[in-house]
Amino acid sequence: MKEAYETSIEMNYMEYKKMCQVLNGRRILILAIIISGFLLASGLFLLIMGSSVTGRFFLVLAAGYPLLLWGVFTRSARKSFSSQKLLENQHIHYEFLEDRFIARSDISRAEIRYDLLYRIVETKTNFYLLLGPNQSFLVKKENCSGELTAFLGELRKRHK
Repeated sequence: MKEAYETSIEMNYMEYKKMCQVLNGRRILILAIIISGFLLASGLFLLIMGSSVTGRFFLVLAAGYPLLLWGVFTRSARKSFSSQKLLENQHIHYEFLEDRFIARSDISRAEIRYDLLYRIVETKTNFYLLLGPNQSFLVKKENCSGELTAFLGELRKRHK
């Protein structure tokens, strides 16, 4: 790669929440399925055994638990985003070079070598460049040139 690729993003709560869903959503979904399944089985068992009030209570819990978990996740994401004043409504400019990328905002600058990346996650709309399990950079595909999208796709394949 001879030239540098550039892109930028406006980081806001919706983008942050989407990033949290991609990075943590699978764990939350698995947890919700396991616990709701246990509550459902317990409720059905109690209904069969003749304890209709307790059985119905467990069935209501089985239905409501995923909603409760989703609400807690959403509240946690909002609280986390609000506590990180450096992220709120920041314009982040990325420059991708041959061996590293540079991320600049109004208040910070980071230069990261590709070999230091923990993982690269690609979705239909974004790339997430992870430095660790809880720290990542968001790159929106709609703001990227075709060459940059191809470059990041190849970089992701090399990082598997």
